Amino acid sequence: MKLLSFGPLGLLQSSPRVPKENDHAQRAMGAVAVTGIAALITSACGGSLTPAAKPSARSAAAPAPATSGAPVRDAGADLVIWADNDRAPVIQKYADAFGKEHGIKVVV
Repeated sequence: MKLLSFGPLGLLQSSPRVPKENDHAQRAMGAVAVTGIAALITSACGGSLTPAAKPSARSAAAPAPATSGAPVRDAGADLVIWADNDRAPVIQKYADAFGKEHGIKVVV
């Protein structure tokens, strides 16, 4: 590769490029950097190597929650949060705090 430089008369002239001592080391570091970035990008897009956990027979055969008919909405509530019987007590604590903070009636 040739570089352009100004000659003794102020005119542009081409001159051969003189390699520096650490030129090969810089190229090697550049190649390592590009390879590392490419590896990070491709690994970020890939999936997991471990197979997904299969549902156990116990969780697959879990009975559906018992319902006695269509759910009925509390007409006096400003916000209704639907939850199953296991999660309702936990959600109720936060729903009460939210209702007090915003001045509304929340029903879980």
